Amino acid sequence: MRAGTVAVRRFASSLPVVDVSAFQKDPNGVSRDHIQQADALKNAFTNQGFALLEGHGMTTEAMDEVIDATRTFFNQSDDYKQQYNMKGYRGYQRVGVNMTKQKRDAHEALDFFREPTPVVTGILGDYCNQWPGTPDTFQTVMSCYVSHLMETGDAVMAAISRGLDVHPDVIKKWMKDPFWILRAISYPPASKREVGGDWGEGCGEHTDYGFLTFLLTDGTDNALEVQTLDGHWLPVCDIPKGTFIINIGDMLSHLTGGLYRATPHRVKSTALQRVSVPFFFEPSWDAVITPLPGIAVSSHAQETFSGGRHYGDHLTSKVLSNFG
Repeated sequence: MRAGTVAVRRFASSLPVVDVSAFQKDPNGVSRDHIQQADALKNAFTNQGFALLEGHGMTTEAMDEVIDATRTFFNQSDDYKQQYNMKGYRGYQRVGVNMTKQKRDAHEALDFFREPTPVVTGILGDYCNQWPGTPDTFQTVMSCYVSHLMETGDAVMAAISRGLDVHPDVIKKWMKDPFWILRAISYPPASKREVGGDWGEGCGEHTDYGFLTFLLTDGTDNALEVQTLDGHWLPVCDIPKGTFIINIGDMLSHLTGGLYRATPHRVKSTALQRVSVPFFFEPSWDAVITPLPGIAVSSHAQETFSGGRHYGDHLTSKVLSNFG
């Protein structure tokens, strides 16, 4: 076995596995399971910002349906896919349209946001989602996926409140009307993608924007890479079937004064096509997130994470930068 393979497997086995089944059943429970699960989640988010999520209640069959629907859409002709080209940043982007830090990302995607409401201002409030007709189950499958992960997001946030010893209502005030984002993504094989010039990775280094990300993948190893505290990039592999990869975004990091890490990550191209379907569980559009009082963090973190951050403004600025 090559040395690099040993290192990868060591990282994968140390990616913490967290279980939120107790909070799925009863978000307000106080059992031993609730305490243990909340503590495990806190340790994962404090040290790595990433974990493998079990106990989320979604069946492997339902997860497979999401991956299959995604792959079916992206395997259609370019002419078909371009019927759904972006309007107001909702819809289809061909390979290279999305950018990270002025580099073209080697992936194609379908982007969906929560449907507009009066409070959603700017271009993200101007258009509705574009649901493809092929496969004919796409909208139904994805809508069920969104509905389930909204419930799971509530369960995880209840566990976070318990781990921080904060009353759930304190955090719920920023989640009265939560926003969400769904991306269906296809990464072409490394042999079929552009390189050099203004082309970057499959997806360049970034942090996510809101509270939580639930990432469902097709199981391809060594694509997602997570940055460690000392700046090294380590690939994620051996993802157990039926688990989500979960990580935190900028707004949850800000809420915890930097105690929870919004960890930089990126996606490398692999030998075969890879599909993934990240779901982003977000605060309310108009939430102004301020650090929770009394959270024990370093003085540097307290200074960096002071003041309020408006979620809708933060999201809009990030989306606009992705298509500059």
